[in-house]
Amino acid sequence: MGYYCPMSTSEKNSPVFPDPIRVAEHPALDFANTLAAPAGEAVDFILLPEAFLAWARDTAGTDEVYRLALEAQKQGDLPDAVIKARALRDWLRALLPRIAKGDAANDTGITAELNRILAAGSHHWRLRAQGNETALALEAMYAGPDSVVAALAVLVGRLLTEVSADTVRKCENPACILWFRDTSKRGNRRWCSMGACGNRAKAAAHRQRRRETED
Repeated sequence: MGYYCPMSTSEKNSPVFPDPIRVAEHPALDFANTLAAPAGEAVDFILLPEAFLAWARDTAGTDEVYRLALEAQKQGDLPDAVIKARALRDWLRALLPRIAKGDAANDTGITAELNRILAAGSHHWRLRAQGNETALALEAMYAGPDSVVAALAVLVGRLLTEVSADTVRKCENPACILWFRDTSKRGNRRWCSMGACGNRAKAAAHRQRRRETED
């Protein structure tokens, strides 16, 4: 399947990328949703290095990914990091149905692969100022493009270990490929967005009822 990354050009001739779809309520699922099909055609919102950097900058919960991606850019490693990040994204997308069923975290093959990716990360302890206080924090260090991918793998690991499987869902629109974490009080979220797929489903149901009435 071929993907494309939509973009336009600003007045200063610098690329401008449209906002990826952020409806997932979890950074790992927002990462999975960087591949979407808003108009029926697959769109890869992180196909280009600059687009990946913009996604990491603007997505909640991806501060460490962004910091490491900036360093990769400085070192000339960002294109390689993005290729590997997209491979992780596609692996995660294939895994999501099993995560939703609740049997992925106990699969030794899955955990071994994730551990392999995580092992590329490098960390050190650092004193960090937080307001008027100083805290001791474990901070990721840049050690090549795999460091960026390892930071993304941390998000996937947190999805596997910290999120209840029954809240991980695919949008019920068969044509939609987006996933989300249901954080609603009733636990009955069905759509990536009521303004998009939810309204389309309601309109289709209304048309069906009218046809049945007319028949």
